[in-house]
Amino acid sequence: MVGYLRGVSTTNLPIRLASGFTAGSVFATGLPAGLSVTAPLPREVEVLVIGAGLAGLGAATELAVRQHDVFVVEAGEVGCGPFASGLGVMHDTLPTTITIPDERERATRIHAAASEAHRWTSRVISEFKIGCGFDAATKSVDPYAYVIGLAKVAAAQGAAIRQNTRVVDVKPAVGGGFNVRTSAGRLFAKQVVITDAGLLKRLVPKSSARTKTEPWTYVVTEPVADKVKLLPDVGLRRLGDGRVLAAAQVGGPLVDARDEVAARLIGSQPALQSASADGEEVRISAAWQSTFVFTADGIPQAGEHDGIYFIVPGSEQDTSRLAWLGSRTARWMTGEAEPKFSVAAPQPKLAALVSAVAQKVKR
Repeated sequence: MVGYLRGVSTTNLPIRLASGFTAGSVFATGLPAGLSVTAPLPREVEVLVIGAGLAGLGAATELAVRQHDVFVVEAGEVGCGPFASGLGVMHDTLPTTITIPDERERATRIHAAASEAHRWTSRVISEFKIGCGFDAATKSVDPYAYVIGLAKVAAAQGAAIRQNTRVVDVKPAVGGGFNVRTSAGRLFAKQVVITDAGLLKRLVPKSSARTKTEPWTYVVTEPVADKVKLLPDVGLRRLGDGRVLAAAQVGGPLVDARDEVAARLIGSQPALQSASADGEEVRISAAWQSTFVFTADGIPQAGEHDGIYFIVPGSEQDTSRLAWLGSRTARWMTGEAEPKFSVAAPQPKLAALVSAVAQKVKR
């Protein structure tokens, strides 16, 4: 099948779909032997973690290590989240597209936290021997293997995990704690951590985290010759076997989105344009899509509202930050300092208004 990419250059460059083309992720799926994700729903638990993604598993591991009773529920299957099928790039800085606060001190803390998160992630992968193909030189991993590896670590430390269990409602209980209704029944939790950003918008609508939804499309080529030198690109990664993984914030039907991402891939890489012109057509072997819920300013956040803790990713590039932020949030819950990626400070004008109203009431 041959298609022609629009808007690449003055001439259309041919692109072929590989004979083995699949409309699905190229990353291996399937739970490893020994990882139990069918724990029975308890009547009561000390900490309920909602979401078995990077942040949720980071929080669950930290809490379990500290001897807390932790139960993790996942609406789908463990490893089905968008980060498990993403680029798998582990940046040690924040994306250049985020909106950095004007306050110099907070901006400095945010940048320092990004570096700390990357060091922490590298150490965890090494110490727990998580087989996710981590490459320190390219700062990349197999994202699905990384998520599954974290799930194995959390379970080994004592956290119970149950997948295919959707949380329907979370309500404060009389005397403290929360009554939680799930698709598998009800339970009582002394503390709740929400790491499903989409669920957060519904269960804690008044939280300080402002979010937005972004569709992303991914394409993978067949192996590209070593002589083709790719330029650094935020949405680009060369896999170990020579294939090229490209991603962009593109939605719509997969066939159209796939062609758009492929066009951007070739259009941003002169070497690929040259190869295509020489007849070495780029062949797309797979394409898939994911939907993320991010913070509005691109900075990952950990916060607390009405006793419910939450973690929200800031961008598609948070692979090296979310498990760290989960761990930091768990430590915050148990009495340590608030995470460096945290909820935005109150707006000065609003704080002044509240103070003025309070003073007027006193009079």
